[in-house]
Amino acid sequence: MEALIPTPADCEVRSVIRFLNAKSIAPIEIHRQLCRVYGPNVMSKQMVHRWCRQFSAGRQIVHDEKCSGWPSIITDNLVELVWERIMENRRVTIAELSSHVPQISCSLLHEIVTEHLLFRILCARWVLKQLTPEHKRKRMDAGIVFLHDNARPHTARRTSSLLQEFSWEVFNHPPYSPDLAPRDFHLFLHLKKFLSGERQRFENDREAEMVVTQWFQSQAADFYGTGIQKLVPRYDKCLNSSGDYVEK
Repeated sequence: MEALIPTPADCEVRSVIRFLNAKSIAPIEIHRQLCRVYGPNVMSKQMVHRWCRQFSAGRQIVHDEKCSGWPSIITDNLVELVWERIMENRRVTIAELSSHVPQISCSLLHEIVTEHLLFRILCARWVLKQLTPEHKRKRMDAGIVFLHDNARPHTARRTSSLLQEFSWEVFNHPPYSPDLAPRDFHLFLHLKKFLSGERQRFENDREAEMVVTQWFQSQAADFYGTGIQKLVPRYDKCLNSSGDYVEK
């Protein structure tokens, strides 16, 4: 797709990001709109996320910060590389990051992480230094940790890419572990009891689907919450038994 406005100035693109971010538009959507107007190579998704975080944290200027003396070796590409490594592993250390970018010192790496990306260490994980009101609202309202098994469609690249776009944290599920899957040890267990006691046969697949869907919808929210809450003690039992299956 041909760009409507080719070769825009950096400050112009950042001004658009600041404007759309102020309207609470998600970074992934901001990136889509930028690509429609300026072309697909205007800015990466990671850099859009970075600028959104900086503007949400209170940054006002869209121009590069002035510096004196020798020019900084901290480039946007370098910052983006560090961002990608942190997103891959929030527990990565500065020393481990240094193995990916050996051309700069650990002190400069620390500057990138804390001053440019605005991260700090919390519970041995890199998190944003300061939560904006929007971040706090999301923590209270819709923090999503997605749990699914290791079936091939779930681990496909397309599925992984889509989950990254949603910014959902994916909880890794060990293989061959139905005892650690709430759907298996809780949801399906109760569904099986319902089907065996209520109906023995269905006229067709459509009727079976309708009955099961109605049963799902009739369950209270705490029914599903109970299944999730059971996961914590089950993991504790699994760890305490050196990885053996958890029966109850």
